Amino acid sequence: MNFEGNEKIKNEGNSQVYIASPLVFDSGNVSLHEVLEFKEKPLNVKDLQPVLDYYIFFAHNALKKAKEYVYEYSAELTVYGQKGYTTSDLNEIIKGIKNDISTSDGFKIVSNYDGAHVIPFFEELSLNAKKDFHKKLEKIGETERFTYRYFEFSYKHGLGYVGKFKNGEWISVEEMPITDSLDKDLTWYNWNIEIDIVFDFDTYFDIVDELHDAVRKKLPDEVVESCMDVWNDGEPGRVCSGEWNVLKLSEVQDYLDEINSILESIRDCCAVSIDGKWFCMDYPFGVASVIWTDDGFKIVGAFM
Repeated sequence: MNFEGNEKIKNEGNSQVYIASPLVFDSGNVSLHEVLEFKEKPLNVKDLQPVLDYYIFFAHNALKKAKEYVYEYSAELTVYGQKGYTTSDLNEIIKGIKNDISTSDGFKIVSNYDGAHVIPFFEELSLNAKKDFHKKLEKIGETERFTYRYFEFSYKHGLGYVGKFKNGEWISVEEMPITDSLDKDLTWYNWNIEIDIVFDFDTYFDIVDELHDAVRKKLPDEVVESCMDVWNDGEPGRVCSGEWNVLKLSEVQDYLDEINSILESIRDCCAVSIDGKWFCMDYPFGVASVIWTDDGFKIVGAFM
């Protein structure tokens, strides 16, 4: 276990990964949700063709998917303008991308995929084509104004991400304040969360006792048992350990607020380690995590 003063430690693991356009997928089933939107008429539709072909590829192969592969795909195309329309019919989406985007005042493509990453149409894509997807977006972003958003989740490893590209640049969104969303009933899944605090346990033994009381009072039984196992192994600073699913993120922040209150007098003497995230697996698709700040622990995150 490594500690870096008051900085949060990120650990995404070193598992083998496989490339699949447009993202890097861990092996196993994945959930991938994307939105590509041009609110204005594209300057040059031909430049967009590599990206548009990607969504045509998804829709085309979903229509002819092989029975031996189990996956789900849905999409929605909205064409802006005088002759604008919205459709979720995959055949109409293919036709619309090929024929209507070039004369539109803008468009939006919503793409939703759930299943194994090793499916026929990923195998047909060359490795370079897969790796170049983000580079193509960046190149298009040099001249076009558009937004690309995605939520990706790997079921095998319990890891996921939210990303956003807007008007020529990637925007870091995962550590944004989400105070307004803490009380929303969304159901947040967590595969494993570990929070460790290190300070002079011998000197501040009373604070150790208060932290342990907070763990027993606030956390689910399974998480408490996991924390107690860590304590018995000689690490009394573990204040969260294991799988902790919640309906509202306010449940997490309420617990963190109690921990912050206990640590207030020695906060500057603490080193912390945090590993794990929560995922909202349905619309609006989100990621949340815990960070360590000058004021203590805080929930942050982002929605697609």
